[in-house]
Amino acid sequence: MAVKYNTYVGVFFSDPDTREHFVKFVTGVEKSAALWEDGKPAMRVTEPFAKDIVCGLTFNGFHAAIIKALNCIELRN
Repeated sequence: MAVKYNTYVGVFFSDPDTREHFVKFVTGVEKSAALWEDGKPAMRVTEPFAKDIVCGLTFNGFHAAIIKALNCIELRN
């Protein structure tokens, strides 16, 4: 039986005061802007769309990556 994955986009941040690192998941896209809002579930996307989002975020100075998670896991900010 094949394992199924969902595709998400994660944006990486760090707090210089506490030296903590964390990930915010993209929760939506409006026009040409990716959104990551607290308390909302991560938006599932197709792999080509995830690549486009990561490329756009990277060109705008953010550290972003495609994250694949088992479909039984719900990711939330």
